[in-house]
Amino acid sequence: KFEFDYAAKVGADYGKPGIPKVLIVGQEGKNGHTETEKTSESIEQSNEHYRKTLYTLALLLGETKPASFSASDLKSSEELLKKFCLTNYYKCALQGNDRQACRNLPHTKEMKENCHCILEEEIKVLEPDIVIIQGKFTPEAFWNAFGKGKRIAGNRTEADDTLSLYRYDPAGKKPFYIIYSYHPCYFRAWSGELLEQFEKIIEEFLKQK
Repeated sequence: KFEFDYAAKVGADYGKPGIPKVLIVGQEGKNGHTETEKTSESIEQSNEHYRKTLYTLALLLGETKPASFSASDLKSSEELLKKFCLTNYYKCALQGNDRQACRNLPHTKEMKENCHCILEEEIKVLEPDIVIIQGKFTPEAFWNAFGKGKRIAGNRTEADDTLSLYRYDPAGKKPFYIIYSYHPCYFRAWSGELLEQFEKIIEEFLKQK
C-alpha cells in the first residue's frame, strides 16, 4: 500500500526579505509535515525529528544557540517554524496492510533512483539559499543535477556519509548550498564529535553569506 504526501509545506514567512530561504529534506512521505504548524509543547510530545529540525533552524536562523533539544530550550526558537520549507525525498511511502510504519519497510530501487527528479524541480521552484538533506538517501544523480558542486567543507560519497557542505552554481540560476547531514533520529550523530561537526558545517555556511 502507498500513502502519498506530494506537496512541500512552506512556512508563512519563507522567502520574506532578510530571511535566508531554508529547505529541509526528510526521507519519508507519510507524516503530513506538521512541523510548520507545531508548537514547542507539542514537539516535546512528538518524535526526535521535529526537535532536531527546530534545533537546526535555530542554528541557521536564530540569534542564540539552544542549550539542548528539550522543548523548554527550544521554546524561544518556535517562531522559526514559520520561516522554512519542508519536503520529503520519497513522495510515496510504503506501508503494510497492518498499518506497519513506513520506516520499517524497504524503499524500492526504482524509488531511490527516480524520486530525486521531483526534488530537483522543487528546488528550482522554491529557490532556497540552503538545502539540508536529513539522511543518506539521495543518489549520485541528485548530487550532479545542478552541475558539479564545490565542496566547502566535509566530504560525501556513496560509501561515506560524512557531514558536508557544497555550493552549487546552476546555469542561469542563483547559487545555493546543500548540507548533507544525518537523520534526526540517528542518535549517535546528535552528540559528541558528530554534533560538533554538524554545528561547524552550519558555521561554514553562515560565513559564505
